[in-house]
Amino acid sequence: GLSDFYHEGVWKWSQSSTNADLSLYSEFFSPNNASLNTDDCVIMTIVDRKLLWEDIDCKETSHEGGIIAPICQCKGVDCPIQSTPATETTTDPAATTTTPPLVCRGNWIDAGDLGCIQFMPTGKGSTFAEAKLLCEQN
Repeated sequence: GLSDFYHEGVWKWSQSSTNADLSLYSEFFSPNNASLNTDDCVIMTIVDRKLLWEDIDCKETSHEGGIIAPICQCKGVDCPIQSTPATETTTDPAATTTTPPLVCRGNWIDAGDLGCIQFMPTGKGSTFAEAKLLCEQN
């Protein structure tokens, strides 16, 4: 997830703890960076068939009448559910080796550069903390 929970206006990806470049998302995300606000966690919504991101209180389990369902993400070495396809080996010393692409397994979906994602419908809304725990367990 994306949050500025620890420092207002400094948006970080929870999966990697890296700062987010909000200019990449300005077309669909305008965060509330006012001091002392509690809108610290981002949710995705669809309005008029367009994807929007909104920041809301991390303790919310619903938004505008709908439940909040987690989407889990993992990438590279942070993603234990990925596997590498079998590769051929060669004894030719001039041959170069390449790292094969990782493959998402089970209910995980290949999301290209984002790694693997999995929708986690729980039947009820989830807070940010509940979603994070659910993703860590899966």
